[in-house]
Amino acid sequence: MEVRQRKKKSKVRLRISFILLFCAASLISCFTLYLKENQPESYYDNDGEIVETVPDNAFLPVPESSARSQRYLNNCIFIGGNTVRALAEYGFIVEENAFYGDFSADDVCERAESSLIQGIYIMPDISSEESFEADMSIYGRLTDKLSAKDSTKIYVSSLIPDTDPAKMAVTDKIKGRLSDFAQAHEVYYLDICSELRDKNGALPSVYYSDGGLEREACGRISAYILSHTVR
Repeated sequence: MEVRQRKKKSKVRLRISFILLFCAASLISCFTLYLKENQPESYYDNDGEIVETVPDNAFLPVPESSARSQRYLNNCIFIGGNTVRALAEYGFIVEENAFYGDFSADDVCERAESSLIQGIYIMPDISSEESFEADMSIYGRLTDKLSAKDSTKIYVSSLIPDTDPAKMAVTDKIKGRLSDFAQAHEVYYLDICSELRDKNGALPSVYYSDGGLEREACGRISAYILSHTVR
């Protein structure tokens, strides 16, 4: 009788263990389903694996990419001030696609209608935080107009670093506001400022003379643009 009783108790223990395992598996399944239902659909791929999702306007700044050829710059519009002027004068960009100084917004939009245009680059010159809103107002309106053409990528560039390290604090504040501008208008942002800085955090003196950028600086800027594009 004792032997039979032990077997009976053993069977009872097995049933309890099975029930506990079943309950644990059910709880895990329910928890997984709950997580899945409370995530965006793109959070999981077709096999149920978690994937990283990046919004289209999250390139702040644009990460490094495979470099495009020089021909790409020939099919881009550049809008701004002294930086755009220097790029055009040294032949890194096409003069007819360079708009600086007193340019017409209508002329820019008309040029952007060309099917050859692949990118639009806004490279503003801003002297102080106080003038930011006034200086960027025309670029804001222009960006909103140009955004209607979905096939063309629009980029906003940071400022060129100052040659005086003591003035870089102001440049960095304006740099942050330009990044916010890009995000607000849902366009891409290029951190050219960080690319050109030296160990002191300023623009190397060899890149600037007689009130303008040297050819070598323009070469680095164009190389940075070519290797930081969105396909």
